[in-house]
Amino acid sequence: MKKWHSFIILFLFPVLIISCSKKDNPVSTENQGAVSLPSFSFQGPNTRSTDQYAAQTKTQISSANNYAQIISSAFIHISPSKNGNIWSWVWQAGGGATETLTGLKNTDGSVSWELVLNGNIYGHNYSNRKIMDGNTSADEKNGNWNVYDENTTILVNRLSWTTDEDGVVSGTLTNYSYSLETGKKEIINRPDKSGELRVYDENNVITFQSIWKTDGSGDWKSYTDGLEASSGSWK
Repeated sequence: MKKWHSFIILFLFPVLIISCSKKDNPVSTENQGAVSLPSFSFQGPNTRSTDQYAAQTKTQISSANNYAQIISSAFIHISPSKNGNIWSWVWQAGGGATETLTGLKNTDGSVSWELVLNGNIYGHNYSNRKIMDGNTSADEKNGNWNVYDENTTILVNRLSWTTDEDGVVSGTLTNYSYSLETGKKEIINRPDKSGELRVYDENNVITFQSIWKTDGSGDWKSYTDGLEASSGSWK
């Protein structure tokens, strides 16, 4: 995971700076009805507590939001082109490399996404190197993202989420090494802003859990070999 994360951050770093510097000048588009860049994100506890476990909870949840945030930050100021029901955003990188994000709008309004790299960058040559793909429902209440290894199509991470009829969001971020699961985290967000985080190791054994209330206060538990080892709370 760290290898891929470093690669994608380095690759997108210049465009992230550009995006941040141009927030006052959003790009307009003539493509009426174009698919929107993904914006779904999980919410952690709304607290200013300095408790380390409250901070750990917020950090764990933020990591699950990296995928859509990286895409939206990189392409938000680029106007997409349209070919039938496919919209494409193209970023020109140094040395002639390009990164292309495509969104295929399906008949039910859902969107199938793919992020592809072509050309030479940082001394490596890529040809249709798929970085990510995924699907989001029309309202983004359901979806998934898949992240692939730098030089292969081996799955590195998978993020998925669903929303039930009561508005409760349940998500899972799973890490892989050569297609073998190496750990995961499960996140629950409720409409009243309460929620839960559970972290598991490569053997699917729980290592950490936190539960927070509407006001942002919460309780945490740490586990060793699946057994509760310590616990506490934050205000």
